[in-house]
Amino acid sequence: MPAFANGTYSLKEYHNALNIKTGEEILNSRNKSSRPRSVEDYSKEIEHNGYVRNQLAEKLVALYTKDVGDILKEVYAAQKQASSDLTDKFREMYLTENGTSDQALHGTDCDKQDLVEAYEYLRDISKPQLKCYPGTPEWKKWQNAIEIINLKKTILLCVDLEAFERDTNIVTEIGITIYDPRENFDHSVLPLTRSFHFCIEEAYDLRNGRFVDDAKDNFLFDDSKILPLDDVVTSVQSLINKYLIPHNEAEHTWKRALVGHGVSGDISWLESLNIKLPKNVQILDTLKLYECMYGKQSSLKRMLSMCKIPFAYLHNAGNDSYFTLQLLLSLCDIGTRIKLHLDDWYYVKRLDEKLYQKEQAEKQKVYKKKGNKKGARS
Repeated sequence: MPAFANGTYSLKEYHNALNIKTGEEILNSRNKSSRPRSVEDYSKEIEHNGYVRNQLAEKLVALYTKDVGDILKEVYAAQKQASSDLTDKFREMYLTENGTSDQALHGTDCDKQDLVEAYEYLRDISKPQLKCYPGTPEWKKWQNAIEIINLKKTILLCVDLEAFERDTNIVTEIGITIYDPRENFDHSVLPLTRSFHFCIEEAYDLRNGRFVDDAKDNFLFDDSKILPLDDVVTSVQSLINKYLIPHNEAEHTWKRALVGHGVSGDISWLESLNIKLPKNVQILDTLKLYECMYGKQSSLKRMLSMCKIPFAYLHNAGNDSYFTLQLLLSLCDIGTRIKLHLDDWYYVKRLDEKLYQKEQAEKQKVYKKKGNKKGARS
């Protein structure tokens, strides 16, 4: 029997050792689909009922979120059963082999503390990993994001800031990308966005490169603006005021949201520059949304790869703001989610791990290359 308390076994290995099905295997044995219907199926159902344009989007969101909700409840139930089966089998085998009382598993037998720790360890690592299903706070956040993107009634302002790697109190770049549905026709195939890249003149010569890539000179979507700090603050504040604050009755009919990847850090930097955001502005954080659905965080690079979004020169604030906004649209667009199987929880977890291993291998190559250059100079 494996040494459960030593932490050397993966959860999959525990399942194999005790001959207990994993949550995914239980789900497959029930012949339950882990993916929603196709876009064509939704289209046929909606067209059959003859909805007008705004109702079409609302009906699509309702049908899709119901399907995904039902799927995720099945995934959670399978994970919960797998956890119960695993801990029950542990109890049965360990009590049989050690001839001890069931109370030992609950810490009442001081002589069996190692058994208690082993049981608690296995119970903790086998808990359902899925946190996002109907009725949870995570589900509400995810459902809200799906509605915002697909109903196209929310102005999105995405922000990214870069700081000097040797003193992160010094902001060097600010990137802004805006998606305004008022500027996009309903029949537009591609979303129209506006991107801005501001470089702070006083910090222009401060360069990253040791810990973070230096891409300051590689803005892809327009010309960078190199301005004194005061002018950068004025320009950014002007964009925030224009797009995140309604100025008349007509503008109050549109919702607004601030977008970012790990945006709490960007907000702190904005505040340090005395750039003010509207109170209670809605926030859509791609880092948090991914964590909501899949139970762990992921890098911007991995998530862009997962969503098949071509990218280059990350860590340029303007580029990062653009790619983060594209990522949000892809993560929440119903058609894209279905096409890329983003509602298949197990598929995404495996893909993320594969991309993580690839990312780590690339980092090792860079470190080795830098080490070789350093050795050659010495």
